[in-house]
Amino acid sequence: MTAAPQIVCVASTMRSGSTLLKALLAEASDVSNLPEQNFQKFVSDAQAADKIAALDDNPIIVLKRPVGTTRSEAIRDCPTSPD
Repeated sequence: MTAAPQIVCVASTMRSGSTLLKALLAEASDVSNLPEQNFQKFVSDAQAADKIAALDDNPIIVLKRPVGTTRSEAIRDCPTSPD
């Protein structure tokens, strides 16, 4: 059985450097390089960890989706995992 991946959510406002941060993290061979994902869609999903793990085979999955500054309160909502 494969260990569950570590899930990292990059929560930021637009134009804050989050794309560069994600690209730098993805330079490591064990880190995902996914396109932007709306990780907030997983917040109330009981199967969130499994659905996120299915996005990529790497042991570390980075999810990133900046929001506009007028909606910055929305970046507080990140999925939770039992692990």
